[in-house]
Amino acid sequence: GSSRLLQSQQGGLQGAGWLLSLWGSLTHFSPCRKAGLGSGLTLTAVVHPALNTSSTQLVQAIDLFGEKVEELLLKHGTKIIEEQFVLKRVADSAIDLYAMVVVISRATRSL
Repeated sequence: GSSRLLQSQQGGLQGAGWLLSLWGSLTHFSPCRKAGLGSGLTLTAVVHPALNTSSTQLVQAIDLFGEKVEELLLKHGTKIIEEQFVLKRVADSAIDLYAMVVVISRATRSL
């Protein structure tokens, strides 16, 4: 009885599992992130020079996304699973970032 209920509840939580897996790493913030310096990621070596401005904006968006996800995890903790609206917005943002990466990648290849 109770084990079946627990299994059914765990099945619905698997979608947010990747988000919860970040929880352990959040206890050790990087000094750069604390100072607001970003990740240090750069795409200038792999994108066409005409797309440097766009790639810089993409990196800034990725850094901001990471900061916001960390803030959400710190705010909600393990209860983030219950915040379906918040998780939908996080997922939509991740999809948008992925689309941006794809567009820059394809544009680089065609130039």
